[in-house]
Amino acid sequence: VMVIPNQVAISKAHEAFNLDGTMKDQKQEQQVKKIGADLTQMLLKVNS
Repeated sequence: VMVIPNQVAISKAHEAFNLDGTMKDQKQEQQVKKIGADLTQMLLKVNS
């Protein structure tokens, strides 16, 4: 079992994105990117 301690809640996710796929809220976008980076690092450690 792997646990990522960071999390982000995106209320009304269907309204949270611009037409080009970017998030309207820059802070939330950075949080989502951080979680993705943390997950990538964790998986690299597991697979090495």
